[in-house]
Amino acid sequence: MEKDVHFWIGLTDSEMEGFWRRGEPNNADGEEDCVSWNDQPCSVSTQWVCESSVITNPSTTGE
Repeated sequence: MEKDVHFWIGLTDSEMEGFWRRGEPNNADGEEDCVSWNDQPCSVSTQWVCESSVITNPSTTGE
């Protein structure tokens, strides 16, 4: 991913998603200050990230 490219990752709010992991955010070594939450109008279009399961035995066809 390129710097300053924004992605939606499915976060909603603390009542739905919970809180940070214990000890986080901690900006470890001054290098982890890269996350922010910002509400947007529903009309805003943005890129998104999709998580899927790994297929361990995919069926194959052909040669």
